[in-house]
Amino acid sequence: VLFALGLAVVSAFIMGVLPGLKATGARVGANLHELHGRGGTRLGATWTTLVVAQVAIAVAALPAAVFIASRVIRMELAGPGYPAESIVSGFVGPGPDAPAANKDRLAVLQQELLTRLQAEAGVTGAAFSSAMPGFGSSRPIRFDGGVRVRSATEYIPDVGITDTFYPSMIRVSVGTFETYGVPILAGRAFTAADVGTTNVIVNRSFVDMYLAEPNALGLLFRYESRQPNPAPVRYQIVGVVRDFPTFPPNFQRDREPAIYHPVGAGEINQPFVSVRFAGAVPPAFINRFRTVAAEVDPTLQLTSVGVMSDLNATGRSALRSLAWAAGLVTASILLLSAAGIYALMSFTVAQRRREIGIRAALGAPPGRMVLDVLRRAAWQVSAGILVGSVLSAGAFAGIGIGAAGAIPMLLSVAGIMALVALLATLGPARRGVRIQAIEALRADI
Repeated sequence: VLFALGLAVVSAFIMGVLPGLKATGARVGANLHELHGRGGTRLGATWTTLVVAQVAIAVAALPAAVFIASRVIRMELAGPGYPAESIVSGFVGPGPDAPAANKDRLAVLQQELLTRLQAEAGVTGAAFSSAMPGFGSSRPIRFDGGVRVRSATEYIPDVGITDTFYPSMIRVSVGTFETYGVPILAGRAFTAADVGTTNVIVNRSFVDMYLAEPNALGLLFRYESRQPNPAPVRYQIVGVVRDFPTFPPNFQRDREPAIYHPVGAGEINQPFVSVRFAGAVPPAFINRFRTVAAEVDPTLQLTSVGVMSDLNATGRSALRSLAWAAGLVTASILLLSAAGIYALMSFTVAQRRREIGIRAALGAPPGRMVLDVLRRAAWQVSAGILVGSVLSAGAFAGIGIGAAGAIPMLLSVAGIMALVALLATLGPARRGVRIQAIEALRADI
């Protein structure tokens, strides 16, 4: 909202206040009649600056609005990817009145909670993780020598680093993938024997985006660290799982590569616990969830508890509002740009009224005069597109979007603005060629 308001104020100032001040100044008569004098030159420079500035603002702002809207639309079309209406989840951890937490005590409480939840009627599985599926903390990794990888420069802001990748890292308990019904595509799922080892599972996007070969099983990698580490831990890939949908969507890339580490009870202070039912979650189970947690330990605190479909709907509603705001901003930019270009071209045609009338009387073809007006506007619009593209490219680079994503967006926006400018200029140009010589000369008397 603040962005749209600021854009409206700046655009109104550029298209309304500045032309108004210039047009009502003391030298308005000289500016209108001295078409080839110094006053006309200053006025022409003002109009050129206004057109370039207006187009540049539009081109700089449009890609961000379109980019946000496209990501939200993709999120809406993707769906959850698992039976969200059958899963109830929430964060469970020690409350403020709980005694000092230690790993052994947490392990007992978390394991007992999972056991009791799995024993509830209709429950087919229960698991916990460090975050909601699709979330995770980004950490840089590097593969061991000999592993054929893809170029990493498209996915990280610092292009000076080569072959270093930034996937999400999520810790999950044994049975997490089975609870969510996300299939293993290659290799195997975690077992109890994997807890405490360096075995990991990666998702499909990890393989597609990072590796130059489809077989990831057995490959080794290590996490990069700024701290000196003479003996870095190497992790081995034992399985490939289908992607969890990224929610909310990642605005820097279409897909989110992820690494899953196996953990046991007590290793996460406040885990995200998920309970799966054979069918829809019974309405009374959320209160039952709280009751079971209180029975395990009264100091356990539950937060963000709800059916996954409801939790997703809440988040989607916020992102949907963001998409609507981006759409309104986009429409506003196009309308303001069209109105501004139309107004400035209309004034330009009025300024050249006498010249156009005389040329028409001397037999100049109407098409040639239209092209002349369009040609004068084209270089101004082109300059605005160039300036706006530079600003947009800088913004994309700042948030880590590579050339592969930025160039098509900038070309599309440049094409849209060129079309808007053409439509906004055609009206004044066609009206100009209908000017009669006697009318133009009479208006100058």
